[in-house]
Amino acid sequence: MKVRTFLFVSGIATFVGLCGVRASSSPVSTTPRAHAASSRSVNAGSKPDATTPVALPDNLVSVHPNEAGVVPILVYHRFGRVRVNDYGMDPYPADMFRDDLDWLYHHNYYPIALGDFARGKIDCPAGKSPVIITFDDSWYSQFWIDDDGSTNPDCAVAILEAFHKEHSDWPLRATFFVIAGSTDVSCPFYQPEYVERKLQYLVKDGFEIGNHTRLHLHMNTLDDDQVQAEIASCTAALHKSLPNYPVTTFALPYGDYPKNVALVASGQSDGQKYHHVCAVAFHVYKPALSPIDSNFDPYHIDRIAAGTDPHQLQWWLDYLEKHPSEKYVSDGDPSTFTIPSTELSNIDPARVAAFGRHLRLYNPTANRKTK
Repeated sequence: MKVRTFLFVSGIATFVGLCGVRASSSPVSTTPRAHAASSRSVNAGSKPDATTPVALPDNLVSVHPNEAGVVPILVYHRFGRVRVNDYGMDPYPADMFRDDLDWLYHHNYYPIALGDFARGKIDCPAGKSPVIITFDDSWYSQFWIDDDGSTNPDCAVAILEAFHKEHSDWPLRATFFVIAGSTDVSCPFYQPEYVERKLQYLVKDGFEIGNHTRLHLHMNTLDDDQVQAEIASCTAALHKSLPNYPVTTFALPYGDYPKNVALVASGQSDGQKYHHVCAVAFHVYKPALSPIDSNFDPYHIDRIAAGTDPHQLQWWLDYLEKHPSEKYVSDGDPSTFTIPSTELSNIDPARVAAFGRHLRLYNPTANRKTK
């Protein structure tokens, strides 16, 4: 059983949710990748008439690249003492976050930005698997400055920086979905005197800033004007601290889509326009499809909640270790998507072309390195 089966069933649950019924937070216990007839597929293209497998370069034979595989996108909120709720461990213990990074590093994962993923710009060393780390709600424990002006060592930013210092081949890449634009002193990051400093610091450090609206309201309860005002106000507020910064990624509060789903991608309010290349849901407990998958929808990208329960972070990482053929493995060449011939029916060649990349197909049996 494969990941696509799980994605198909969950796609039905998402469709039900879009019709006004909240899907259960307990996912169906199947495998992740049967998205072939997903009700939310919107960009499927034509399949190639013929593609000839080629021999892999010697340096890739033992790598088994599969750039049609699934990618874990992890979502964190607060850090601190343990409290378990329906959405994982929140606050999430800081030491568990350190352990997550260590586990990912030693299992050949490599962090990339969400926006790059959605654009097909997945630049990882050969044999590495991309992982995307996201943070919602701009909580104080994600980025806190102590009284002496230093970054608190147990906040997410400090933990990421310390890990990068220890492992220089692990780049500083993560996406922070920020609530901004209200008069509420709590957002973003609960230190209004440091808002500009923090946002500029994050961008300079290499992190990505995404839109998480002005007031974190349920989008499905708002009319079109209200939806656009919520999103555009956040973009405008971010531009006060980050002039001309391209805010192109969006996380929907509570995972609720507006009645006019097109407003997730673009809109305007009070003279402020916005345009997003992708959007992620709250948490839907499954890995994301490759951006060249025929059922990949950039405005319904899946994430995995931090936690140890079934279908949360560690459950999925363990699953992918047991089913390595299902995860995305890089060929190390950012100009090419390399996939085993068994994945050809799952990919959309129009997407490959739109990303300006080439498709390389190989026979996984013929290229298997013998011991």
